[in-house]
Amino acid sequence: MQPVTPSLRMVLEVFAGLALTAGALLFFGATRTDAWWSWTIQPPLTAATLGAFYWAAFVLILVLLIANALWNLVFFRRGDLEASSFVLLAYVALALILAALLSRVDRVSSWVFLPYLLYLAYATWWLLAVRRLNPETRRDAT
Repeated sequence: MQPVTPSLRMVLEVFAGLALTAGALLFFGATRTDAWWSWTIQPPLTAATLGAFYWAAFVLILVLLIANALWNLVFFRRGDLEASSFVLLAYVALALILAALLSRVDRVSSWVFLPYLLYLAYATWWLLAVRRLNPETRRDAT
């Protein structure tokens, strides 16, 4: 795997910072959206909820990245098909939660996330096929 280039890392950090800043402005400044934004969000609870959704999506993306790394570690490094199935199940659940959250916050983002969900469906099918072709790796096999 190639390392992340410094310029790409900077872009990722800037966009993460912008998302967290937007979430903070919406959450803490829910009553001041007319002064800080080009539009007014009424009622203020809606702005606070939107800000909380930004933060939740950010946290879920980080957790999803960690789950991805964990699945790769368990499947490729350890070669444990059974454990990787459980990790993948949690991984897919997190991705579905993120997709549901994105559909509430921004429809375009949820459509952009759809190919990733399709990839996860393929990855799940592929893992089940690998498990079926390698029954000797299962713990319940005798």
